[in-house]
Amino acid sequence: MTRQVFLKRAMLVFLAVLMTLFVLRLYSVLAKSYSIQEMDWNSDGTTTIAEFFYSSDIDMRSVTLEGKECRQYVAFKDAAVVRTDCQ
Repeated sequence: MTRQVFLKRAMLVFLAVLMTLFVLRLYSVLAKSYSIQEMDWNSDGTTTIAEFFYSSDIDMRSVTLEGKECRQYVAFKDAAVVRTDCQ
């Protein structure tokens, strides 16, 4: 096998791995139980691509605060509350 063929195969493997990681990340975001509008983490009215993919690292849980039913969004990495929305 020549060096050129090896480099082409290595590039194809690299691209296949990169695509697989992208698809897995995309799936993990789309499998969330909250909407794309709720993924607007900086509350500017628009969900960007970065906020969309950041959502794969955030989970939603229902909590009761001061007698109100709320949705709390929590980061997986450190369990920090990203946002709390109450009725």
